[in-house]
Amino acid sequence: MIRLLATALSTLLTAAALQAPAAAEPVTTTAATTLTADFSVADGPGYAEVFGSGINVPALTDTAKIDTLHQAGTRFIRGDAYLQHILPDTTIAGYLAGIGKAGSVADPTTWNWDNYAWVDEHHKRGTKTVLIMSYSIDWLGYTPGDGNDYSPPRGADGFRVYEDVIAKIYQRFRGKVDLIEIWNEPDLHGFLNVTNSPWPLTDAGRLEAYAKIYAHAHKAIRSVDPDIPIGGPVSSGSGPGLSWVDRLLPRPELQGKFDFLSYHEYALYQEGRTESVDRFRQRAAALGYPNMPVYVTEWNYSAAYTEVPMNASDARNLSYSALRLTNLYNQHANGANVFADNDESIVPSFYGVHRNGLLPPRARAYQLLSRDLGLGDGVSTIRRTSTPPNLFTGFGAVTTAGGDNVAWVVNDAAQPLEVDVQLKGLGGNTVANLFEASPNQNPVTPKSSLPLQVTNGAATVHLSVPPYSVSGIRLGGVALGNNLAPLATASGSSVSQEHPMLAAANVADGIVGVHATGEWASNQELKPSLTLTWPSPQTVGRVVLFDRANPVDRIRSGTLVFSDGSRVPVPELPNSGLAKDLTFAPRSTTSVRLEIADGAGSNVGLAEIQVYDGADVARAGTITASTGPAYAAIDSRPGSAWTPTDPNPWIRIDWVNDHQLDRIALTGTGAGTLTFSDGTALAVDDLTPTRQLTFPPKNVTWVKFTATGTGASLTQFRTLATPNLASTATVTASSTYQNDPVYAAPAATDGVVNQWFAGEWASDREPNPKLTLTWPTPQRVSQVVLYDRNNLEDHTRGGTLTFSDGSKVTVTGMPNEGTGKLITFPPRTTHSILFESTGTALNAGLSELQARP
Repeated sequence: MIRLLATALSTLLTAAALQAPAAAEPVTTTAATTLTADFSVADGPGYAEVFGSGINVPALTDTAKIDTLHQAGTRFIRGDAYLQHILPDTTIAGYLAGIGKAGSVADPTTWNWDNYAWVDEHHKRGTKTVLIMSYSIDWLGYTPGDGNDYSPPRGADGFRVYEDVIAKIYQRFRGKVDLIEIWNEPDLHGFLNVTNSPWPLTDAGRLEAYAKIYAHAHKAIRSVDPDIPIGGPVSSGSGPGLSWVDRLLPRPELQGKFDFLSYHEYALYQEGRTESVDRFRQRAAALGYPNMPVYVTEWNYSAAYTEVPMNASDARNLSYSALRLTNLYNQHANGANVFADNDESIVPSFYGVHRNGLLPPRARAYQLLSRDLGLGDGVSTIRRTSTPPNLFTGFGAVTTAGGDNVAWVVNDAAQPLEVDVQLKGLGGNTVANLFEASPNQNPVTPKSSLPLQVTNGAATVHLSVPPYSVSGIRLGGVALGNNLAPLATASGSSVSQEHPMLAAANVADGIVGVHATGEWASNQELKPSLTLTWPSPQTVGRVVLFDRANPVDRIRSGTLVFSDGSRVPVPELPNSGLAKDLTFAPRSTTSVRLEIADGAGSNVGLAEIQVYDGADVARAGTITASTGPAYAAIDSRPGSAWTPTDPNPWIRIDWVNDHQLDRIALTGTGAGTLTFSDGTALAVDDLTPTRQLTFPPKNVTWVKFTATGTGASLTQFRTLATPNLASTATVTASSTYQNDPVYAAPAATDGVVNQWFAGEWASDREPNPKLTLTWPTPQRVSQVVLYDRNNLEDHTRGGTLTFSDGSKVTVTGMPNEGTGKLITFPPRTTHSILFESTGTALNAGLSELQARP
């Protein structure tokens, strides 16, 4: 299945290639837009509960998937208490007769609570919950026997029953939920059906019925709890909601009974990209309720119960969600719940967790804003921002509950967005840690760190925000503490004479994706070289390269050369500003030299190089612990730590797909034992300050550290994988869908897994397409992992792996839901791997191919 997004994402790249000047420096670029954030001016509170999720009970019950959703940054859950699920079949008279009698239909111990473990699961994870007292039940309404569970309670006796039921349901969940909504979308006939009731089948009739329902439900809940916030009208849109607020709040019987207002808003967000939170709060103030809390308890692109890709799977949902979250946050919404974060295997039309347990693009927006920038940590202070008029982009700045100054920019367009973020009201010099959530990056990780020179309380950060992405800035300590490049001395074979400021030292300055700023440009060399040198040996197992930020000057191939003489091939770097992530067997070295063998343009060079000891896959998993903030052991915040409170505590990382690990690095205090999913275990001596354990490679889906006794803590839990040899291969394919570079062969080795429309190779209607990986030097390979494209239509069922020595391995049974297929075989040395797929898919291909030593 091919979507139009692919074309949108590749438009700029294609156009640039067609219009590339022969040899001109500098390349013309779009002027940056200036955005300003003043951290000395407060603009009110921002609430963590904006990062919320809604579910169709019981459509998310798998605890592993709940953990994954929570780790992405969900802070507020919304779900129904369905009367029609909970109550037994009876009559109004039968129920009244049973009140006060043990074992009767009115005894809640006889009711069906099977679908409500979700309340406990989210509560114990610290997530706030809004519980909806949803609808009615057939026998309680005005049309008993016809299956209408949306009718108001029938007559005085019906409301007596309704009050008793609501009180008992709330009593069941008291202390585990934080807010109560009465009914859901009562302005719609389908959800409040007043047929055969005293109220007319009109909007006014439904409002009258709802006013009575609300008053009785409020009375019932207050009989149990005088403090729990209760609210509504839970309207289907802002327009109906404002109309109902105007007519409900002044009613004498409802005076003082609304603790908050809530409404829903599904919007394409193509024009008038804003929210209505301010309008609800202003309307309430005009009616005598100043500072009324407002919640948007359902939002998304479409309310249609059909497959709408923009509700979840479409890569553009990342920026769409980030933009809506930004506007909701900046309007001080007290909370918001995207609809819906169901399990795709249960509700394929509205989901937030894939069948395979991985998360769709929206989760990356949540992780960057809620987790990495810290907006989900508690109540933040929103800071004054300014943008040019008519600029349809999301921009925000806050001081978080933890005291960090952060800012972010959303690009919800098909073209890159160049912005100068002016930061005012700062203290002394600091470090800007840059994050990026894009369709081509999974999971979200710190992108770079750069020192900021603060002059008169101000500094500027230039960002190039990719299409349909969000970029974040967090000021403070260095997030990329494991990057070895800033510790090295950089030198180049030459420097542009026309632009001498584009010196070699710029490749480790943290500035990425900005043309003619923070780059190294050679002096008209097509085969220049760049060298990093350290004063002492360093362990290196991963290098990340960013090509220069223009479509002309390109690196097509090269080699990394280390001080021990070893070499690692470098394939063509992406010409779109994306990273090329290379992993290889770790080695001790005092230098790394990038020798460019094939360059194009007038001033070949590099924007940035990052050097690490290996590939840490911890953030690709879900981390849980017996007690304490587990995520603090894998986040990027200096000073954060997992600090358990129980004796012999444990902390564990789970992955949907297996990873081949050969090293674990722990930083903290205490001692204990590491156990792995393969049944093996390793003793861990004193951690202070860092303990690295090396072991033979093992394929695992989880690793667990159990500390001995009390007093243990972890500031880092790093899980280092063996190299993915595919990352250093040159990749070609027998065809590419419509020759679109977004779907070209290199996308099968870019590290992006489980993403539609991005980071995947798609053939052009071939019955048996081929993908080939080639290395200039022999590679030892014993495992290959294949990931099918993440849609149910284009299914690569299997195929054949062919190696340069002529040997073959048959592949069968590839999963259709995007999880990896591990193929293990006797080790062989090869210059190439050819995968010829079998299947009848329209545009068969691969999301990813990994090769392990």
